[in-house]
Amino acid sequence: MMLVIGLVPVLFLVFAVGVDAAVLFIHRRALASTADSAALAGAQAGDLDRIYNGGRRLANLPLDCGAARRVVEGQVRPSRSDSRADRAVIESITCDGTTVSVSLSNTVELPFAAHFGLNPTVAVRGRAAARSPLR
Repeated sequence: MMLVIGLVPVLFLVFAVGVDAAVLFIHRRALASTADSAALAGAQAGDLDRIYNGGRRLANLPLDCGAARRVVEGQVRPSRSDSRADRAVIESITCDGTTVSVSLSNTVELPFAAHFGLNPTVAVRGRAAARSPLR
């Protein structure tokens, strides 16, 4: 009986930490997946003016950074199918003409952290970069 009484709080603690860690991992992975899809979509925004009116042969597909930014912002809007990343905030979008980099952040509510006196809201970040498809 004493063993069971002593073991129940330990098992609850292990269960709570495991659930909180799983929730954090799943939300971080969803945010990284959203950043991946946004970077890949942005890396396909070719600079059509340079491609068709450049007058010279191109070694790679140049990107239109303004169009890439608009595409990335469109990908990160709340109308996504993954509700775990629905409050994602764009921290930065960088474009150097051939590569698009995206950095996102989100907050996650941990279900058991408040029971242990910890802040239940944790910030997670996801980063991704994609190069133009033709090099």
